Amino acid sequence: MSTTPEAIERKVVAKETEVERVKKQLEDAIGDRDRELLLRQELAALRQQLAALQQQLAALQQEKVLLMQQQAAAAAPAAAAAAGDQVEELKARVTALETQLGEQGTDQPHDRMQLSDQLASKLRV
Repeated sequence: MSTTPEAIERKVVAKETEVERVKKQLEDAIGDRDRELLLRQELAALRQQLAALQQQLAALQQEKVLLMQQQAAAAAPAAAAAAGDQVEELKARVTALETQLGEQGTDQPHDRMQLSDQLASKLRV
């Protein structure tokens, strides 16, 4: 017996169809007290079954949401680690560019500004 949300949804639809069928039979049975009583009992039982299926579906959907939240929480440390790696890589690139600037020995403000712009453009990559 499948307990996926889709399977439960199909059962809910089938049970709703069954409820409608019994309601129609009940309308047709007006005047036949015995048959009417049996159909009312069947209808009450079907409605209880339908309510149980709807509760089961809601529980499964809630479980699915919790699972997705757990997966997202589990993935968060990996994403943070990857971001940290990127920061470290950028720091290394900045250090390398600063070293390159120092080796060039530029004392002109214009040259430093140009190199600073180059550094900024490389960091955006």
